[in-house]
Amino acid sequence: MEEVPYKLFPAFVQRKTWRSIYAFIDQSVQVTDELKEDWRRAIDFMRAELGNGFFTTARIDHPLSHLMGSASKAEVEYLVRWVNTLIHLKTNPMSYAVLMDKLRSSTKCRPEGMPFMEIALSFSMPDLHVSFIPESKEAGIKTPDVMVKNTVTGENLFVEVSRVNDAAERAKQTDQYHAILKVIDRNGFDLPMAGALKKYLNEEEFDETVRDIKYLKEACWRDQSMVSIINHRIAIAFSTNGSFSQLEEWCIQTGYSRGFSGLSVNFNDIHRIVDRGRIADKALQIPKTETGLLYFPVQALFLLFSDPFELIESLQFPLSKQPHIFGVVLFAEMKGSLKKDVYMDCRDFIYSVSTDERHYTRETIFVENIAYAGNLSSEMQYAIRKSIA
Repeated sequence: MEEVPYKLFPAFVQRKTWRSIYAFIDQSVQVTDELKEDWRRAIDFMRAELGNGFFTTARIDHPLSHLMGSASKAEVEYLVRWVNTLIHLKTNPMSYAVLMDKLRSSTKCRPEGMPFMEIALSFSMPDLHVSFIPESKEAGIKTPDVMVKNTVTGENLFVEVSRVNDAAERAKQTDQYHAILKVIDRNGFDLPMAGALKKYLNEEEFDETVRDIKYLKEACWRDQSMVSIINHRIAIAFSTNGSFSQLEEWCIQTGYSRGFSGLSVNFNDIHRIVDRGRIADKALQIPKTETGLLYFPVQALFLLFSDPFELIESLQFPLSKQPHIFGVVLFAEMKGSLKKDVYMDCRDFIYSVSTDERHYTRETIFVENIAYAGNLSSEMQYAIRKSIA
């Protein structure tokens, strides 16, 4: 019997609207009526700050869209705490304007706005006040991002935030893999397949590979048999349901698995922070007469594939060259991590892994500068360490 071809159509993610969020609150059975009122007030505030057209103009993957998609009790409680912190920050209009400019932006929110809010949440202690510093408009004038003031002692801590994004080479490899995978999945028929990308392709090789994939899929369906190609760029095979046994045999013979694999990726990026002078560069943002803290949000995979103690040891030497820097923080958060909770508080570092009720795992490494020569009081140093992890 002749097979029936299956064509796949892309699924589209439905954009949120303020109306859909309010409807979701009304329908929720996960939270108490009292928490629902707090939830509504939080959404009311966000709607007033972001505007009625926010979900229309913002990218669909905007972090605030995800934040306001709360569902469980723990997620709603986190949202309410997050918004209450934002409401408190609004009491300083100039500082608040800096923060909101980053939070509203589809390009600035993830690398800058959300880390700024993480700092505000972390330092939310009675005696600490967080403010965000406008960038200087004068050429050559460097300014830190955040100031944390101890209202009891009068001491200030200046924080410079610098997100460690994906390496450019790795990002290009990832983009190319997804572009090829899109052709495999969406061009023509939905067919069983196996294979792997073997190298990063230049523009000509990429175009040839796409043509090869399209031709193979058409030939597979036309001839109702398995087809394959193996060269220095790619190894790939397609089959129909009737010729699936041939695809299984091809996998056994070649060693390739079902599905399509990309290039192996190295996520250990310690050298990108240590060897490329990132600490010295970011320390320049903080006046030598002040005490600074360097705050590096990183990808969860960075910490997953890095030895934390190797990282701590590697950071100590370049940090010791900056006596006005109290320390450096590396932080990542992910949902569904398999890492077990741990807390190590030693003299010159803190290493922490903690999972909250939302099932988000936060991994933090704080390395204190053993050569710090500033004059922060022991009370302020204790408050900083307590706030970080």
